[in-house]
Amino acid sequence: PKTTLTLKKQVDPVAKGVEGLYTPAKPENFKLIALDKDSKPVEGLNGNPEAGKDSISATVKPGTYSLSEASDEKSVTYAQKGDWSCADNEGKKVDTVKGEKTESVTVEAGKDVTCTVTNTTAELTVLKYVKDKSTGLKPSDVTVSAEAKTATQKSMSVKGSEEVSKDNSIAVLPGAEFALSEKSDVAYLCLLYTSPSPRDATLS
Repeated sequence: PKTTLTLKKQVDPVAKGVEGLYTPAKPENFKLIALDKDSKPVEGLNGNPEAGKDSISATVKPGTYSLSEASDEKSVTYAQKGDWSCADNEGKKVDTVKGEKTESVTVEAGKDVTCTVTNTTAELTVLKYVKDKSTGLKPSDVTVSAEAKTATQKSMSVKGSEEVSKDNSIAVLPGAEFALSEKSDVAYLCLLYTSPSPRDATLS
């Protein structure tokens, strides 16, 4: 029997995200890569899935292969979620070994091994609240901004609002850092910045 290795891409949406905020990435937006023991790309396992498909596959020699992926311009806000997950044609788990930048899997003779990698994105929403509305200050009197600290991520500057919408939200790379600020022609005092969950956001 032939020995085969399949690399599969899964793209997870943001749970309860802002509807219509962005066009989700597809498996075809990610390059899947398998390198042999000499660190050379394996023929048929060094490219993007075809449109409408989620995997690439090739006949390989029994041995150990390094697995990795690369994003295109449509998937720069997506990060790998967890480790590669591999299983053989009998449904049995095949262990992977995690390296500094890649993971490796050993494919035994006659086995058909499928390795899946999952990516997901995140969303950043900046809201403006006015503690004492009797002053006449409205959220829309303030411009709130989120400035990305890397060129691959989008920045945002909009009029303040207490409501979540596409106007004050952007898709972001999980873990990316943004500098938050605000300005207004109206004199007021900014009390604090808060995040619903400190584990989900990096504020600076």
